[in-house]
Amino acid sequence: MISSKKNEKPRIGLYSIGLKAYWAQFEGLKPRLEEYNRFIASRLEKTNAEVYNFGLVDEDSVARKAGEWFNEKNVDLIFCHCATYATSAAVVPVHKYCAAPAVVLNLQPALRVNYDATTTGEWLAHCGACVAIELANAFERSGIPYYAVNGLLGLDATPACSVADEKTASRPEAIAAWKEIGEWVNAARVKRVLKGARFGVLGNNYSGMLDMYGDFTAFESATGSHVEIFEMCDLQKCLDEVTVKEIDVKLKEIGEMFVISGDSPADPLAKSPT
Repeated sequence: MISSKKNEKPRIGLYSIGLKAYWAQFEGLKPRLEEYNRFIASRLEKTNAEVYNFGLVDEDSVARKAGEWFNEKNVDLIFCHCATYATSAAVVPVHKYCAAPAVVLNLQPALRVNYDATTTGEWLAHCGACVAIELANAFERSGIPYYAVNGLLGLDATPACSVADEKTASRPEAIAAWKEIGEWVNAARVKRVLKGARFGVLGNNYSGMLDMYGDFTAFESATGSHVEIFEMCDLQKCLDEVTVKEIDVKLKEIGEMFVISGDSPADPLAKSPT
């Protein structure tokens, strides 16, 4: 009898995108976007996940390195942060090299730009949404499954270099976006726990219940788990080896996990479990 698999933290990949040609043209743009990237990484780390932050991807050769790096880290999910405009050719290779599910983060730093004071460099720090559409097209044509989270970045304070109000942590668009990001992390957690887990199947479904019949091949392929066909003699051998202490521990665990019903006042057949 192999013991149950321990819960594992999901492995979350993160990178932000930009265009290398911008860095020499617009002073301060690159470090500003890198700061946004570190903010996202710090928020992800609070979700009890292992975060692997590659940083900034700004050309196709770097994208290939990022994809290989994410493979080395065995990530369950990759967040692609649209920090500013980037060519899709500098993004697609990441996901061709690493097949982990891709989630595009279209998170605007500010509710609106300060039009009266905005320069080209300032605008580039707020134009991440423009590349999200190009990525969707490129991913679709490249056969890369993808998802998107749209909203505000949720900074607690406006960076000194910004001329817009970037304090958006309390905005509903930021709260909703980070709630959705947290749900993606939880989904990755489920995938990580299922991967390599073992399930025992004992007995069969009642004849004729067509919606209940299991496809073990499909299950193993989709989850990375293993299904073991269990026989009564296998179960008996395990039962014979169980100690009273182990039974007490398991009963306590069951009591904490489930609400145990009492006897039904209406149905004499529905009794409290023993």
